[in-house]
Amino acid sequence: MLAAVPDEMIEERRRLGLDRRDEMWDGVLHMVPPASSERGRLELRLAARFDRAASIRGLWAIAEPGIFDPKVGDMTSYRVPDLGYARPADVTERGIEGRAALAVEILSPRDESYEKLPFYLQVGVEELLYLDQTTRKFEVRRPEGDGWGVVGADDVGWTPLAGLGVALRLAEGRLLVRTDVGTEEV
Repeated sequence: MLAAVPDEMIEERRRLGLDRRDEMWDGVLHMVPPASSERGRLELRLAARFDRAASIRGLWAIAEPGIFDPKVGDMTSYRVPDLGYARPADVTERGIEGRAALAVEILSPRDESYEKLPFYLQVGVEELLYLDQTTRKFEVRRPEGDGWGVVGADDVGWTPLAGLGVALRLAEGRLLVRTDVGTEEV
């Protein structure tokens, strides 16, 4: 995290394509390293399972979207989850304007995903999925009071993602996704 970054460094990162995942936290630049190959593969497999469900519900699927604070008109307050799903009315040229139906954070060692919770609550994100890239353990969170509640599994172990109309289950280290067309492993 850097409070003041030389313009040359920002331009060099942009030129080399290293800035795609960078975030601005209230004017403070957080430089995020590129994803590992396995993490990228996991992200694509998850997106493939979620895409149809999102489309049926009229949501746009966006890889590595900026989720912006809609009250801040410049580029000084946004976070970049791995995947985002939003209604077209909530998407502008710069990204998702706060109210994502779902934001997906694939966890890596030493990342700042959980530190984004207050921001996501403030801008109106409706649902969060945190997924560990190694163990495939996950948690789904929804706004509850002045914080986030963790969504529990049903009687047979499925945890719903309400915004997409799908459910997730961890079985013997395998992440399963149940959609309207069946159950698949991620």
